[in-house]
Amino acid sequence: MDYLKIFAPATVANVSCGFDSLGFAVDSVGDEMTFTKTKEKGVKITVITGADLTFDIDKNAASAVVKKY
Repeated sequence: MDYLKIFAPATVANVSCGFDSLGFAVDSVGDEMTFTKTKEKGVKITVITGADLTFDIDKNAASAVVKKY
């Protein structure tokens, strides 16, 4: 597999007792991540849309799990 795309839906957890049981998770808003296998080793963030986040893999939480493996 050379390509992987995932989607993590946004949620409003811990709003109040009982709301989670009513399906308060939002399925159309969230984060989408695409991973592409390359010949060079390492993690590199190339595109960020919708937010002003750092491309530094040591400061961006999205790369923390990927770097672990």
